[in-house]
Amino acid sequence: MMNRDRKTQEGSEEGIDRQIEAILEGADAPKTGKGSRRIGKKLRRGILLLAVLAVLLAAGLRFFAKGDGALPLAETGELRRGTITESLTVTGPVEGTDSVDVTSSLHAKILELNVREGDRVEAGVTVLARLDTADLEKEIQVSEGNYDLAVAQRDEKVQADTESYRKALQALRTAEADYNRQAALAQSGDVALVELEKAADALEEARQTVSSFRVQGGKVLPEESMEIQIRNAELALQQTKERLEDAVILAPISGTVTRVNTKVGQFADDIEDNKPMITIENLDSLQMEIKVSEYSIGKVKPGQPVTITADILGEGNSVAGTVLSISPTGEEKGGGSTERVIPTKIGILEDSALIAGITAKARIALDQAEDVWVVPISAIGDDGSGQASMEFVEQDSQGRSLLRIVPVRTGLESDLEAEILGPVREADAGFFQEGQPYLTTYQTELGEGAAIRTQESTVAQESRTTGVHDEAASGAEASQAETETSQAEAEEGAEG
Repeated sequence: MMNRDRKTQEGSEEGIDRQIEAILEGADAPKTGKGSRRIGKKLRRGILLLAVLAVLLAAGLRFFAKGDGALPLAETGELRRGTITESLTVTGPVEGTDSVDVTSSLHAKILELNVREGDRVEAGVTVLARLDTADLEKEIQVSEGNYDLAVAQRDEKVQADTESYRKALQALRTAEADYNRQAALAQSGDVALVELEKAADALEEARQTVSSFRVQGGKVLPEESMEIQIRNAELALQQTKERLEDAVILAPISGTVTRVNTKVGQFADDIEDNKPMITIENLDSLQMEIKVSEYSIGKVKPGQPVTITADILGEGNSVAGTVLSISPTGEEKGGGSTERVIPTKIGILEDSALIAGITAKARIALDQAEDVWVVPISAIGDDGSGQASMEFVEQDSQGRSLLRIVPVRTGLESDLEAEILGPVREADAGFFQEGQPYLTTYQTELGEGAAIRTQESTVAQESRTTGVHDEAASGAEASQAETETSQAEAEEGAEG
C-alpha cells in the first residue's frame, strides 16, 4: 500500500514537471505583430508566476511526504516531584452539634405555645409551652390523701403497739417474779415440781410476747409493711408533683428552635406521626454525620482534616472540617445491601453559609505523601500482563521520539493523580529524573520502541510554569487536552 502511494505521488510530481515544461515552451514560441508582442510578454510573466507556484507546491508535497506527519501524536508531560493526598468522599446531612427533641408523656392539652421556628431559646429559662394541669391537680389531691392516710394508720398502730408493749413488759416482770418464788419453794420442798414448770412456761411465753415487738432505743417501731406503704404513697405524691412541674415545658438546651410540630389545643403526648413537639439545635457550631463503609473505615481516624463542599457554598468554595468521632458500632446500610456502615461525625471548623438540614459532601484526607513522583492517573496503564506501567519518551541518535514502556510501582492515589514509587526493574531507574518526558495518557495501541510525534500537554505546561499541582485544575485541563488530541487526530485522518 505504501509503495503504491509513493508511486502515485511520484507520477503526479512528474506530470506537474511536464506541464510546467510545456507551458514554458509555449511561452517561448515566436509571436507576430505589435499587439501580439505586448500580449506575449504579459502571458509569459503570468506563466512564469504560475510555474514558480507549481514548483513551490511540488517541493512542499515532497517535504511532507518525507517528514513524520504520518506518525501518531501523543501528549507528554515532564516527570515532577510533588505532594499527593489520598482522600475519601462521603455525603451526609449538616446538623447542629447539640440537638434535642422536646416531647411530653403527659396526656394534657397544650394551653400555650410560646416559640416559633427560628426563635433563640435559653436552657432552663425559656418557657416553650404550658399544659393544662386540672387533671394533675386532682391527682395530687388523691396522692396527698393516700399519703396522709398511710401516715395516720401507722401512727395509730404505733400508739396501740406501744401500749401493748408496755403491758407485755409488765407481764414479763410478773412472770419472772412468780418463777423465782416457785423456784425457791421447790428447792425447799414446799411446792411440787409441776408448779415450777408452770411458772417456767408462763415466763417463756411472756418473753416471746415482748420479743414480738419492733423496738429501737426503747421506742416501739411500726410494722415494716406499714413503712413500705407510707414510702409508696410518698413516692406517688412526689411523682405527681413532678408531672405538674413538667406541665411547664422549659428549653432543655440553649439553641435555635428548628421544628415546631404541634399547636395549641393538641394533646402533648399525641403528636402526628409520633414527631417531637419541638426540636432545638445548637447552630452556633455545626457538624456533619456521615456513614462510612466498613471497607474504608479502617483508614479514617479522629483528627484527620476534611474539606466540605455544598451547593449552598457556591461552585469552587469549601469549608474546613475535621473528623470528630467514630461510632464503636456499625449499622445496616439499608436498601437490601449486606454492607455495614459506621456513623462518623465531622466537625465544621469555620463560620460559613452552611445551614442545618442540608446535604453536604465531606472529603476526608486519609493519607499524604510529600516530595514524591506524581503523575496523572491516566498516565498509568496495563502492559498486558496486569503490571502497572508508564510510557516514557526518549530520543534516539537521529532525533526521533521513541516510546519506552516501563513497569512501575504505585503508591497513594487521589481522585486525579497517583504516586509512583519507582520502577519495577532497576534497569529503568534512569527514566526517573526531573523533567523526563512521559505520555500523560497511556496508549495501549502503541508498542515498545514506537516512533511518535510529541506535544506537551496543557497540564504539563502550567505545572512547569507554576510548579504547583492543583488536582481540580489538572482534571479539567487533562480533559481539555484529551479533547484537543482527539480533534487533531480526526483532522489528520480527514487530510489523509
